[in-house]
Amino acid sequence: MVMPNSIKLFEKITIWSLVISVISGLISPLQPSPIETTPSLMFGAVLFTFGLGIGLILLVSRGRSVIAKWIWIILQVLAVILQIYDFPTNDYSNPSVFIGLIVAAVGIFCIFLLFTDESKEWFLSKEHERMQRLLR
Repeated sequence: MVMPNSIKLFEKITIWSLVISVISGLISPLQPSPIETTPSLMFGAVLFTFGLGIGLILLVSRGRSVIAKWIWIILQVLAVILQIYDFPTNDYSNPSVFIGLIVAAVGIFCIFLLFTDESKEWFLSKEHERMQRLLR
């Protein structure tokens, strides 16, 4: 089965929103940390988070993993809850706050892309292919 347009759009939008959020996090003023951190530790944490995010996105879009899809959805919902929780205390002079709100809104839009009819068929086709291989 050919990858549907909604899944292609999901992949492009989520990867770009991940890139934008990482760049936003790197250029935003650093908040005081409760533990002593070095720049290399921060850079390593950003790379790890970025790699984990890209891996999860590719598992959803290319691997057609239903488990990865639900993990991604739960993470997006938690990100929106965190944005709402931090809304009264945010420093609105910091542009990364607005970028975070935009990335959260884009994440909600991408959740809807995973539940279109063609997306449902895309995820089900993996199960059908697996059953066909087992029956041979």
